[in-house]
Amino acid sequence: MVLHNLIFAGKRSKDYGLFISGGGTYNAPERDVTTISIPGRNGDMVLDNGRWSNISVSYPAFIVHNFRKNAEAVRAWIAGAIGYQRLEDDYHPDFYRLARYSGNIDWDMAALNIAGQTTLTFDCKPQRFLKLGERPIEISQATTITNQWQTSLPLITIWGSGAASFTINSNTIQISNIPTNMVLDCDVQSAYSLSGLDNLNGLITLPPSGDFLSFAMGDNHISFTGNIAKIEIVPRWWTL
Repeated sequence: MVLHNLIFAGKRSKDYGLFISGGGTYNAPERDVTTISIPGRNGDMVLDNGRWSNISVSYPAFIVHNFRKNAEAVRAWIAGAIGYQRLEDDYHPDFYRLARYSGNIDWDMAALNIAGQTTLTFDCKPQRFLKLGERPIEISQATTITNQWQTSLPLITIWGSGAASFTINSNTIQISNIPTNMVLDCDVQSAYSLSGLDNLNGLITLPPSGDFLSFAMGDNHISFTGNIAKIEIVPRWWTL
């Protein structure tokens, strides 16, 4: 019998004697829409809010030995984690989610209280991130990167000096001065130093849309200008 485990907040369930089933991990999130009913008109109007809602992911879980000790450790580990944490499991080895634990932990006990089972339910962001999308792509000249997944918000690190620009497709960020290095975090929509200590938003001008850059589905053409020594892009590929 193969015993499966999950990793949450950097810790493995098997280290606590906890094992899981992954039957509830294959569901997809719901599109966030607003429906409007108009008197005298058949059917509802549907307004797409341009986002996906969080999804609840549940794991039937069980402990089969040292129940009391392991159950207390599991409670401290999972229920004690604050905010969104990285969540992985054996059923989807190429992906991870960002999740927070929701609800309590109620155990159904076996005879003599030597084993127990429960359902662990996580409130997850809708994305299933590919571990492949964490690998930096280094570029030194204009190039094309193909996105086979959903529109993603990359992490771009630029080493150089002076004025520069960085373009994906028809969208360009202008940089008035690179102070040795600069990170363009297109998810949190912020520019900062590689150390994370310096806010560099005042050194950039965004495209007319006011948004940071993104990788659309399909081919994305990348170019740049200025005295740039190296660029690394973490694409942050994801799917549903």
